Amino acid sequence: ASEAAVELFLERARAIDPSFRRTEEVVEICRRLDGLPLAIELAAARVSALSPDALLARLDRALPVLTGGARDAPERQRTLRATIEWSYKLCAAEEQELFRRLAVFVGSFDLEAAEAVCQADLDTVQALVDRNLVRRWGSGRFGMLETIHEYASEQLDASQDVDELRRRHAEYFLALAQSANLSEDSVGEQRLDLVNPDRDNMRAALQWAVACDELELALRLAVALEMFWAMHDPREALRWFQLLLERSPDVDPELRAHALRAYGSSASPAGELVLAERLYQQSFDAFEALGDERAAGHLLMRLGYSALYRD
Repeated sequence: ASEAAVELFLERARAIDPSFRRTEEVVEICRRLDGLPLAIELAAARVSALSPDALLARLDRALPVLTGGARDAPERQRTLRATIEWSYKLCAAEEQELFRRLAVFVGSFDLEAAEAVCQADLDTVQALVDRNLVRRWGSGRFGMLETIHEYASEQLDASQDVDELRRRHAEYFLALAQSANLSEDSVGEQRLDLVNPDRDNMRAALQWAVACDELELALRLAVALEMFWAMHDPREALRWFQLLLERSPDVDPELRAHALRAYGSSASPAGELVLAERLYQQSFDAFEALGDERAAGHLLMRLGYSALYRD
């Protein structure tokens, strides 16, 4: 085992038990784990409950047999995966359940989202952090390293409550997006700061809703992100709105009117000025038919600006 691998193990172990000492078993553990930093961190997190010789004995049973010589990438990946699986199986049942459920998040998440979507409690989240299966980033948010998230996602997909969790995830982020007041018809301070950290979760919610034919939910989410799209990624918004409006011709007329306007809000900064003007006109006509004078008046203003741009 490389000296760097052994030092990493000792550093992580001493963070748990300051009196932890280097032994031959520690060196052998690092060799068995092929010097992979993540695998070493997962193993070192267990020194509070297992001595180095007990750790080594359990790893020997859990890990695939490694032959000498050069290790190719697939073999290293199998070693890492086996270590993740071993660490997961050592968790208490409630820790395993929360670990699976947290895979519903993409990128990172905060404790409030974990509580609302996964019925998480702080003690169980902390236990997963202590075991290095979940990370707490400097921002105060939580997340999983990609390899661990991949394993957790497999456990989630095989679980009975996967559909319910993905629905709760989508509904939670719809409510969060709506609370940020980023739609043109919202009243209150615009809060881009509420949405920015969760842009990956917003996209995941949209993807789930489209895949499950929950097109109204998806359209409401896309509309709730109106100003976010316009400021950050108008081209992405054009793809979402085109897809959603094509696939939901019979959607609620009021939602359709808002969606046409929000679509235009991104067409304009994307440089698609002819498309933007056409969408504003369609949205204006829809709001007029609904008798919504305030919304129609706003669209008249936008059409006025479009005429000004065209000189």
